[in-house]
Amino acid sequence: MNFHTIKPCTYSYLRCTSKISNGFESIALLKDPLSAVVYAGHPFTEKSPVTIAEFEGESFIMLQSGCEVFIEDECRKAGLSLSISYNSKENETVLSMVKGKLGISIMLNLLVSKRESHVHLLPLHPPVVRHLGLIVKSSDKIMPLAKEFVKIAKEHFSNNN
Repeated sequence: MNFHTIKPCTYSYLRCTSKISNGFESIALLKDPLSAVVYAGHPFTEKSPVTIAEFEGESFIMLQSGCEVFIEDECRKAGLSLSISYNSKENETVLSMVKGKLGISIMLNLLVSKRESHVHLLPLHPPVVRHLGLIVKSSDKIMPLAKEFVKIAKEHFSNNN
């Protein structure tokens, strides 16, 4: 668990499988599903949802922004070895490559604009979801400013889900 301190509050980036230390609590804010990202005219556009096993033999473009761990875990569970043709750390590069029919990908829904044209987001089955939230000091130890931030964040995400 990597903690970063900004006085007077502490925050962390944490995979949902990590355990939370004593003195801290987690607050769920949002679920962000991963979806198949395919170009217009790809055979997957005729079906929904798509299983991980169906990626067998497809030219795959891997976005390396942290969620490749989820993708690799799901592939391992399905007994699939992806045919990774390209890697990129940039969302827009992956989307441009998919639009250019260089391959298909799996990306978090939040990374793909609703206005994105020439690509289709298709749900995965079973669903693969990233849980976003906050890790904060326990409510009896949290500073008033951090407590207010948590309150605002919870209100914002509950109104926008």
